[in-house]
Amino acid sequence: MVFRDFGSIPFNQIQNIRAIVLNMKKFFTLCLAVVALGASVSADELKILKVGPSLEDALLYQLYGEAISADGRYVCGSVNFGVGLFVADAFTGEVKCQIMDDEDTDACELRGVSNSGLAIGFTEYGATYSFADNKIVDLVGPKNTRGVLGENITNDGSVMVGSILESRTQAAFSKGGGDWTKLPLPSDEEILLLYPKIPDVSAAKKVSGDGKVILGFIEDFGVPCLWTLNDNGEYVPDLFPIKFLKLPDEDKDNDLRPLIGVSAHYLSISNNGRYVALLGLIPKKETDRAKVPIVYDTQEKSLKVYSEPQEIDKIGVGLYPLAIADDGTFIGTIDEPYFGTRGSFIMKAGQSQAELFIEAFPEFNDRYADGDILGQNMPTGISADGRYIVGYMYYSEDYIDPEVPIYYETYIIDRGEDTAVGQVSVANIEDAIYSIDGRRLNRLAKGINIIRNSDGSVKKILKK
Repeated sequence: MVFRDFGSIPFNQIQNIRAIVLNMKKFFTLCLAVVALGASVSADELKILKVGPSLEDALLYQLYGEAISADGRYVCGSVNFGVGLFVADAFTGEVKCQIMDDEDTDACELRGVSNSGLAIGFTEYGATYSFADNKIVDLVGPKNTRGVLGENITNDGSVMVGSILESRTQAAFSKGGGDWTKLPLPSDEEILLLYPKIPDVSAAKKVSGDGKVILGFIEDFGVPCLWTLNDNGEYVPDLFPIKFLKLPDEDKDNDLRPLIGVSAHYLSISNNGRYVALLGLIPKKETDRAKVPIVYDTQEKSLKVYSEPQEIDKIGVGLYPLAIADDGTFIGTIDEPYFGTRGSFIMKAGQSQAELFIEAFPEFNDRYADGDILGQNMPTGISADGRYIVGYMYYSEDYIDPEVPIYYETYIIDRGEDTAVGQVSVANIEDAIYSIDGRRLNRLAKGINIIRNSDGSVKKILKK
């Protein structure tokens, strides 16, 4: 099959749409039409998030879902290449958007969302956007700085992470809406093992659901770094890749150091703070691929390298992990995101072979098979229990005919109730009660209740 070129016609369409949207009023709220392809919430189901029922609506308000809350209820992201922000309640089917009419703001995005629908990201500088009250609030940095770039937020919204914008960015956090505080760098001795001089840039990108573990990097997308909250309420840096990198010559054959590099471009942390998913670089002599997923267990202080040849990856381009659940299940793309991938995958916990989305989720295949193969799928988030997966996809009813419009739309894959985490995880995860359709409850309700215990186990209770 010969597909049409993605370059010219869709780009022109989107440029025209962008001009229209920029001329709209600054604020609006719209209902979200959730199109569900699938019959039951207990089986795989695909939900497509749209603003309005028509093709014109789909073209005018293209939703780029960038993150999902830990409980799977809220999705946040951007509208039409960064001209607006949105937060959607995927359970009730409502979306709230804000289009920016400031000519100086050429990009805006929400990158993380709490279980209450409070999202964090940026307009020109950092900002939060609340689903509850439709308000954008600017994040204020310390004096004599340009501002703050918001990146991620905890389940209850009490801790936010990002970067203070000075001459170079500095990893930072804010507790309870208070002042933004810089995160400390690792020791000079550790850093000098990797760099000829001490870098003056760092960034915090992700945070665990309870705020106890922060994930970021030092140097410009250099080496990943963890910050863990100690008993004194201080974040302590851990340049953990050092333990696994082949640094001096005498370690070149050391199997305990399997990596020659770690990329900080693609990193994620599970909501329970236990697992960190990254892209690792390994010696080619060990495999026909140099880039493989790696998962660091912050509890066991161990590393899992997924270097086994993949059936879905015939040419050795590598799997790029983009988000990880509490049991270690992670999702991502084959080949590099944003530069033409070869499909998207899920690596389930305890397995060493990944599955393509179009193989793992039949309903996804029915709608997005062509676009996924063409490399236009970007999976971006997974709920804490691994049930819900969010992403955005370049979609057309006909990828061959240049007269048929192409546009982005956000999807949510519901893997069903049986995917809930059943493995031991880091402490401090509260017991939670869910209805059969995934709504979190304050108490047991009539009918079937799903109980997720603090140790990660799951059970069903029938209340008559």
